[in-house]
Amino acid sequence: MRLWIGLVSLMLLAGCPGGDDDDAADDDTGDDDTGDDDDTGDDDDTAPVGEWLHVSAWGDTSCGVRHDGSTECWGVADSGITSPPQTPAVSVGTGWGHACAVGEDGAVECWGCFGEDYVACDAPQGTFVQVDAGRQHACGIAADGSLACWGYDGYGQATAPAGSFVSVSAADAHSCAVDADGALHCWGTGDQVDEAPAEGTYTQVASYGSHSCALKADGGVECWGCATFINGNCSPPDESFTLLTSGDDFSCGIKGSGEVECWGDDDDGRTDPPDEAFVIISAGDAHACGVTTAGDLACWGSDDYGQCSGGETYLADDHEQPPAESGYGCTDQEPNDTEVTAADPLDGSQECEDLLTASGMSDVIDGAIENIVPLSWDGDNDSYSVTMAVDGYLWGSLDWDSSYADLDWYLRCYLEDENNPLAWYSVLTNTAGLSKPEQGRSVIPIPAGTECSPWVVGYEGHDGIGYRLDLWTELE
Repeated sequence: MRLWIGLVSLMLLAGCPGGDDDDAADDDTGDDDTGDDDDTGDDDDTAPVGEWLHVSAWGDTSCGVRHDGSTECWGVADSGITSPPQTPAVSVGTGWGHACAVGEDGAVECWGCFGEDYVACDAPQGTFVQVDAGRQHACGIAADGSLACWGYDGYGQATAPAGSFVSVSAADAHSCAVDADGALHCWGTGDQVDEAPAEGTYTQVASYGSHSCALKADGGVECWGCATFINGNCSPPDESFTLLTSGDDFSCGIKGSGEVECWGDDDDGRTDPPDEAFVIISAGDAHACGVTTAGDLACWGSDDYGQCSGGETYLADDHEQPPAESGYGCTDQEPNDTEVTAADPLDGSQECEDLLTASGMSDVIDGAIENIVPLSWDGDNDSYSVTMAVDGYLWGSLDWDSSYADLDWYLRCYLEDENNPLAWYSVLTNTAGLSKPEQGRSVIPIPAGTECSPWVVGYEGHDGIGYRLDLWTELE
């Protein structure tokens, strides 16, 4: 893991995990991740400091704008998001692998986007007063109140309605906005659109992942889109708020006193803000950041990737590199579809008999997902049948040919022993690195002769996405 901390002065950060327990902020050398060489972060996690004007969080990345107009981003850095332009800015919207900022002249500038010709960075010309970035798109409010959205529009999330607006929020496959009359508008796909309140007067909306929340004119909060109501993420407190933010299965609001209260999933302490008075807050996957009334920056929640404490994490280097290819391969022969929930995942799967015969060497399956049902695994699910040739752990690494998509892979092996009597043993992937490549290893050794079934499934993107699944064994 390569980690760097920006060469800036540091301040004590309230609410983040202790620096000795989390190596995401302790190493500014890039040589190791122990933190032993850095005497600035051994006792407390710290964030980039200065007199802060604005902050925005999304996923495992955070960005902020100082009063001098400079922008800084920290956390997951693979896409180039942590190298913002030097154009003076007044606000920033952080998304998945990209971010956009409103300049002092009102022009919007975007960066990141995986270093490719990625339309989420193709901001329109004009003068804007607000910008918000989502998973693969962004939206902004122009000086005349009109909305503009750009980026991936596969679900209609970048097709903005006409009218005059005061608040906009870009999420995964949908967007929401509040117009000048206080009416709520949501577009795209998912429960966040289908269940959006049709009545009421609102001043602000905050959407993220699986749910959305809106601030009523009287300061109350209404949330929706929570099909499972995970840990109360759609059950806001009966309080009065002035500003909202939504993250992954949790939300937070600023009260009139400046105190922040959060609700929903409390994993990693994401609903435990510091005891400070805030003027701005913004939430990501499992962390949130805010600007205090004193202009300081404070973050809380998960700091696994430096998104809370100011480090930069290049996740691509965390992946175990596949060993040299063995020469054995298997090519997807369509139709090769099965449902992930099938009782016997080997039913209808494609035999790859020559794989896993060379221990420690990478065997390759090449294929394509021909049909993707957005935000589900109900489309083309390619299932394969392989047999362990030796006792050991089974590794897999899935990569695909488009940064606009999200594929997943799963593994089940049929084990029959005292721990797994006549049952499928599921091995889930260890997901990291902006979803690609996606890698995992069996958590227990698998005996030789065991039948295993890896699946490759589509979640987001266009049809016909090619993929490569490397499989190899590691001796017990």
